[in-house]
Amino acid sequence: MKRHATSIVLAVIALALGVWIWIDRGSVTDAEREKRPKNVLPAFRRDEVSRIEIVKGGEKLVLARDVDRDADASWRVESPEPGLADPNAVEQLSSAFEFATFVRKVDPKSAPTFDAPRASGSLVMGKITYRFALGGAAPTPEGASYFKLEGNDGAVYVVSKELTEQLLKGATAYKSRTLVPYLSLDLASLEIRGKNTTRIERTGELTFKVAGSGLRASREVLDKMWSAFAEMRAESFTEEHVTDAAFTITMTPKDGRKVGEILVGGPCKDHPNDLVVSRTAPTKLDACAPKGIVDGLSLGADDLADARLFFAHEDELEEISLSSDADAAGKIELARKGSGWHARSPFDRDLAGDEVDAANALASAVIRAKGTSVTVFAPGDFTVRSHLHVRGGEMKEDENVDVGQTASGAWIAHRLSDNARITLTDDVARRLKPSKSALKGRDVIQPALDPKDVTTITLRCGVAQDLARDASLHWRLTSPAGFVADQAAALDLVDQIAHLRADSWIADTDDGSFGFATTNCSATLGSKGGRSVTLRIGREGDNGVYGIANDTPVFLEPKPFKDALARILVDRSVIALETSRASTIVLSRGGARVELKRSADRFATDAGLPVSVESVTSALDVLRADDVVRLGPPAPDEGFAQPSLDVRAEMDTDARKHTVHLRFGRDALRRNQAIVYARIDGVDATFAVARERVDPIRSAL
Repeated sequence: MKRHATSIVLAVIALALGVWIWIDRGSVTDAEREKRPKNVLPAFRRDEVSRIEIVKGGEKLVLARDVDRDADASWRVESPEPGLADPNAVEQLSSAFEFATFVRKVDPKSAPTFDAPRASGSLVMGKITYRFALGGAAPTPEGASYFKLEGNDGAVYVVSKELTEQLLKGATAYKSRTLVPYLSLDLASLEIRGKNTTRIERTGELTFKVAGSGLRASREVLDKMWSAFAEMRAESFTEEHVTDAAFTITMTPKDGRKVGEILVGGPCKDHPNDLVVSRTAPTKLDACAPKGIVDGLSLGADDLADARLFFAHEDELEEISLSSDADAAGKIELARKGSGWHARSPFDRDLAGDEVDAANALASAVIRAKGTSVTVFAPGDFTVRSHLHVRGGEMKEDENVDVGQTASGAWIAHRLSDNARITLTDDVARRLKPSKSALKGRDVIQPALDPKDVTTITLRCGVAQDLARDASLHWRLTSPAGFVADQAAALDLVDQIAHLRADSWIADTDDGSFGFATTNCSATLGSKGGRSVTLRIGREGDNGVYGIANDTPVFLEPKPFKDALARILVDRSVIALETSRASTIVLSRGGARVELKRSADRFATDAGLPVSVESVTSALDVLRADDVVRLGPPAPDEGFAQPSLDVRAEMDTDARKHTVHLRFGRDALRRNQAIVYARIDGVDATFAVARERVDPIRSAL
């Protein structure tokens, strides 16, 4: 016993302390009072508040929750009408009690009586019950009221507007504004009857099927429906009730609870931008909800049938494999490893560098694959070409799809989980076949081509152009003749081709379906040592254009790359005016004309300008062309018959005196940029100039 004496004493002390704390929780402690000297309630333990009653007029509001069973239990309304409570409204009321402070104390003898309080009630907090009464309005501050707390030596306080407003709210303010009785996770089935009847049934933790066809319901389309239910909150409550429903929604819970029913009707009488929504079961409620819910409720069975091959999202993917009965050695099998991939086939190792990018591109193409239509699969006219397997997502389930062709050559996917027949485009189907180049690094030109070694450029994509590098390493435009080459644009194009990287590899060889023979778009780079690289661009596919370089596999590039090959490499710097070398500058537009004359180192004009001369000359100094539109005479629709601006400058340089004559045609939108067509005397070409650079000059007229 002596050996255990210390332990016994400590146990007795701990027990006594626990009893003291348990008893003490039933009263307000001195420490709590000291921390809240100006608060109306001397103590407030939010997690212990279980019941609030407020009587106002002939209405009794009772809010309650079961904190003994669950500290985070939800609030409910027990009176005047049982139902769920609006958590935000209860939170505001609780906060008003917790943080309520008194403006001043009032002598009970001189305070008004509380024989007919505007509101009275109680708040239960564990074993403590506060009983209170809200009296009449106090003269100051604005909105304040007299307040009395029972058992507080009869003290009367003047409390703030905030507490007053909370205690005077009607019971309606605490009704839950949620009209939908069950969450999607609670449902065994859902039926929406409108012009058509749509019914879905749960098949898994996250999946539903369309009743009748048995096809999997689209995850993305269901999200639109769930969003409509999330929006179905009461903007206001009403005494109207839906008698002629546009939609009848039946929700059957999976745990045996009562079936829920919601009726959606026409516009609310007092809120025409909202619709009357009546919940008839499991509890009744009439309210006005936003009109926007209609779109999500109008989805039919055809809309819901999932045209995606796989349910998992890209960031959920854990394993993926592509195989073919015709080429067992060509199987591709990948497993996620951290932020990268481990290949199990066609080789067994971790992927590195560009291989990871290639694997990501392949996984993205497979997991995002989507058909143009979906129906129930029927055996028959279908030859399997490849098998796809995916594992991942919250379901942790295997998903298997067979891809094949009909006798007519149409591509079909057979989703085995729900026996769906999904029609595919040729481009989508092609991405779903195992390819030897699928995990190839992204560099297209191999071995690498040094841009400094390139000596010729041959472009056949739009305007035929031939460029050659002279001994001084400057580019000359040998064809078409008579133009100066754009040095920066030529260097940029060579660099872009030499360092070209595939977005993804599509096919090991050209099977004739990629459009290389019909698009007539190519670029050939000739380099020192006789090496030549020819890049051909085919037709547009999904998310890009097809390309091939010499004998590389077919790859995909962003669509703007074709525009880069079609760019006319004529010097754009000719659309420029160095005002410091000009003696006079004449601006004209329609019938208006302004002449700027140099005086010493400045320009002046006799005519009054709506803008400063400096702003005009500054705009002229930074003028430049953004692109070359065409070579040769202007097109009729470019607006040069009636120019929007004419600029004629007399230049006095060290070499000679000459005239620079610029004309600007109409405004246009080109490649999503607002431009103005422009030409300069001596260069037979039309240029595009950003409108923002021309407008400051035109504003002078």
